[in-house]
Amino acid sequence: MLLVVDSLTRLAMAQREIGLAAGEPPTAKGYTPSVFTLLARLIERAGSFGSGTITGFYTVLMEGDDENDPLVDAARALLDGHVMLDRRLAAQSHYPPISILDSISRIMPAVISAEHLVKTNVIRRLFATYKASEELIRIGAYQKNCDGRPRSRHHTDACTSRISDAGDAGSCCNERFNQSPDGASDVISRLRI
Repeated sequence: MLLVVDSLTRLAMAQREIGLAAGEPPTAKGYTPSVFTLLARLIERAGSFGSGTITGFYTVLMEGDDENDPLVDAARALLDGHVMLDRRLAAQSHYPPISILDSISRIMPAVISAEHLVKTNVIRRLFATYKASEELIRIGAYQKNCDGRPRSRHHTDACTSRISDAGDAGSCCNERFNQSPDGASDVISRLRI
């Protein structure tokens, strides 16, 4: 069975109003304790049981893109995985605007091969390294072969002087974009960011 709930945020807001009217004390961001109890009961109903399986898809609307919203945190803690959409990617007409680094599946390692998992982790690490250096790349301060992790004293001194020459105290990009296993750099070069 497939359960689709759009949206947990509206359900939580309605339960908050009921809780406040019943005299419950507000907690984080005005949500009452009954909100989090209701969310847990609803989300935990989905799963695999002896007589069948319920797969749930729930939407959660973030207020002002606040990933630390208590409702968002509660949903993330209860769900087996989540797909985060990125407003910035949508504004660039990148569809679906899925934020790869913010999206997680806790059950993925159990349903894919070890080889697939290794390649997925390589891509995620490369993508994270790129995201950490994205501004440097855009303003032209990117320096090849320097990621802030010292390999040798000479390498550290060379990177520090390159960063100083560029007028930036941040880190610069890793050579993994140019020399990565399994052709991952080719995949990264095709990603639209």
